Amino acid sequence: MSQAHYEANRLSSERPYTMSSSRKCLLPFRMRRPQTAPDIKISHRFSHPNENIVRQITHEHVLAIGDRLLTQIQRNNENRIQQTYQQLIEAERIRMENEHKKKSDEITQKWQAKLEEEKVKLQKELDDGFINMERTRRERNQVEEQALIRRMKDECDQALARQWKHANEQLSLAVKQGEDRLRVLLELKYLEEKEQFAQELIAKKDAEYAEQELKAVEKVKVELTKEHNQDIKIIKERHSQEIAELKNKLKLTEERFRREFSLRSRLESDFRLLQTDYKRFMDNSNVFHSDYMLKLYHIGEQIGDAKFEQVLDRILAESNIQHIPSQSVKTQIHKSKHSLKLHDK
Repeated sequence: MSQAHYEANRLSSERPYTMSSSRKCLLPFRMRRPQTAPDIKISHRFSHPNENIVRQITHEHVLAIGDRLLTQIQRNNENRIQQTYQQLIEAERIRMENEHKKKSDEITQKWQAKLEEEKVKLQKELDDGFINMERTRRERNQVEEQALIRRMKDECDQALARQWKHANEQLSLAVKQGEDRLRVLLELKYLEEKEQFAQELIAKKDAEYAEQELKAVEKVKVELTKEHNQDIKIIKERHSQEIAELKNKLKLTEERFRREFSLRSRLESDFRLLQTDYKRFMDNSNVFHSDYMLKLYHIGEQIGDAKFEQVLDRILAESNIQHIPSQSVKTQIHKSKHSLKLHDK
């Protein structure tokens, strides 16, 4: 009995054992971000990529797209983890059955060898007892010897039966304890491996998600920069056209102003010549007229100007017109018309 306990303890001590207090509880890990509000819409730019329209893309839009991608990746990872979990359970079950069979055979062989040793020992003791009985048989009668032999055989059989039963009980207990400890160790090992695998997978997916997010941001930045440059180019072209139109209008306005100014100067000059001619007419006539004191209010000069007197003399000299007092009115009118024609030329 002590030998069986010793063997069972030795077999259990050969396996690594972890206390239940060091077991870690592996809860389901959710990699999902808080869901955004349902009224947030995807940018018009993503749903209509061919339109040349600039739309603002907020950080919530990028997070919503990332959440959907992350949910799909998480679903695929959970399916893969379940498949891997079933495969590992099946492999561990087969390995545990083989190991259980192997250990059971080893323990059975050991106990069979011990039983054989006990049988040999008991047989030796029985033989010694027989020798002793043979030695004392001569001193006792044959009836007592037979009774003693039967009693010793019965005791020997009972002792062997008790020893065999106890050995089987110890063997079953040792096998059960070994199976329980092996199951606990396998569960702990599987949980640790599962947790490590989940952490590695999460780190990998986080890195991939960060890289994808950077690529998406860079792509959106390039597209917006390209559209912005196109808009700037269009605005510059439109601005250049407007500047050209304004310059053309300014040029036309300047030409019109020059024409109007030239016409005004010509009309003013003709008007001054007409005034000078009229003054001479009034000087050479006997009729007093109030227009003699006429003044150009918009010019600020009197009628009697020496410059216009010289111009009028030059025109009269070129025309070779004789001054007739009786026909002064017709002559002055003809001179004013002639001066206007010369100025136009």
